[in-house]
Amino acid sequence: MAHVGKEETWARLDIDTEKASILVLERWKYNFIAGPGLPAWTAAEERQFHVRIVNQVSSIWNYKIRLSVSGLAPFAHRFKHAYLNFDIRRVTLGQHWTVNVRKMPKGSTPTSFISNVDRPVLSVNLDTADFDSYTPVNAAGKSHKFQAVPHEFGHTFPGVDDEYVAGATNLADTDSIMNIGNRVRERHVKPILASLNTMIPNCVFTW
Repeated sequence: MAHVGKEETWARLDIDTEKASILVLERWKYNFIAGPGLPAWTAAEERQFHVRIVNQVSSIWNYKIRLSVSGLAPFAHRFKHAYLNFDIRRVTLGQHWTVNVRKMPKGSTPTSFISNVDRPVLSVNLDTADFDSYTPVNAAGKSHKFQAVPHEFGHTFPGVDDEYVAGATNLADTDSIMNIGNRVRERHVKPILASLNTMIPNCVFTW
């Protein structure tokens, strides 16, 4: 099985040239933090948290994103499309991202602590209430059922910023995962396409 890989600071990209599949893999090193008065994380709780992270991210981002393939390369002659997939691996060394996770008290909501991604230092800040769905209102006064974890995952890609704030170019697109919805758009994977298009000479990937 032939693979072409590229390591970025924020992810590893891998093209399977036999199956025409592309994997964007992020390596996460967790810091599990217990809030005041709460018990320390158990190993089982840590494992369960990671599994839930992967499942929620996959439910949005791994939804049959099919890229078009063109160019003069043999790969482009053999395949006209390639599927884009995402995964997160828990590691203790060699991480792309350091992920700080707060254990929150019972009754907390996704807005009790505002999770975020700090791209310049490659850190992610999450909490145990982030898995719950809620219905936020964006700067245009629109509301939508929403999950925080897949949204924050989108922020790990360079230049993919919030779209729900006043002045955002795509404020009206309430279905967008980077607004208050759950749909991945072409603009969200542009940094991935830019990286992919350096990996196989004379081969171009487009949405």
